[in-house]
Amino acid sequence: MWKINLLFCVGVLTVSVLVAAFAIPYASLSDSRLALSKSVVAAEDLGSVDLGEFGQVSVSELAAYYVENPPAQQSNLSQSSGAERKVHFEGC
Repeated sequence: MWKINLLFCVGVLTVSVLVAAFAIPYASLSDSRLALSKSVVAAEDLGSVDLGEFGQVSVSELAAYYVENPPAQQSNLSQSSGAERKVHFEGC
């Protein structure tokens, strides 16, 4: 009985290592793409983002709005509303 368990464990580990060894090259970025992702790009060069009902908004406008209207701190939210903010999770 213990031989079957040992064979199963060794088999599962072997298959897992083989799958990982074959999947890593497909999941990794190429050297040129990795170098491109590390380069700095100006916000104006990024284009625009589709925000659904708000339409297309440029990244520089989003950054300016964030700087002008920073998110409220958790302590400020609880003091102004009198209670902790309730977080609702919506499932499938």
